[in-house]
Amino acid sequence: MVAKNLGEGGGVLEITLDAGPDADEAGRPPQHIDLEYVQRTIKGITRSFVMFDDIYINHSQSVVNPKAFALKFFRNRDKAQQRVNMTYLDARPERQIHIAWDWFFNGLAAVAWAFVIIYVGEYTHFSIAHDAMLPAGILLGTFGIIAFMVFYYKTQDKMIYRSYIGQLPVFDFFHMPRNKAYNHYIDALEAGINKAQHRDRMSMKYRLVGELKLLRRMKEAGSISNTDYETARSKIFKHKEYTV
Repeated sequence: MVAKNLGEGGGVLEITLDAGPDADEAGRPPQHIDLEYVQRTIKGITRSFVMFDDIYINHSQSVVNPKAFALKFFRNRDKAQQRVNMTYLDARPERQIHIAWDWFFNGLAAVAWAFVIIYVGEYTHFSIAHDAMLPAGILLGTFGIIAFMVFYYKTQDKMIYRSYIGQLPVFDFFHMPRNKAYNHYIDALEAGINKAQHRDRMSMKYRLVGELKLLRRMKEAGSISNTDYETARSKIFKHKEYTV
């Protein structure tokens, strides 16, 4: 694996293959940009995707001022930029939706109980009414609001691009079906992956070897676990076109 900083900002990791025809060109800057796309969300996350030289895609993610969030689950590390050869990607993304219902219902319950406690303590003459109920209700309501914020932050709708044979996630997009620029880029990415896989009549053997090396570099970079890597490697080894 070749790792180096790109540009003045630093913190950029370039992942390249160390064998095959791509290796001689991996360190050089892009010759031409095919298409760029940037996603920004109100969660403070910015993702950038750049297709170039007909066969590569650079993707990166950054978080605006992650230290400003006090709670651990709000923190999200800046992810290094990666260069990936589209030859080894599956052109069909997987949509993955995760809704943090537990946080939603916790927030709903907390707000409801806060309302009851404040109402009983301030507006009734029940024997259980007490002056401490107001601050207790406020605290409980505050927790409910925080729970709703966590629900929003942890709920995700993503389109995941995986490696072709091993089916390990390489990168993903926030799913934005109503965004024209997003739809255009997804269509262009699918066409770019298909074009890269058929360049120079590339054999399946070369693609399998290249994907295996890509996944190994991702494991070394910490992008995938050793267990996931071993599972994907087993799938590649079992492919009828693979030879050692």
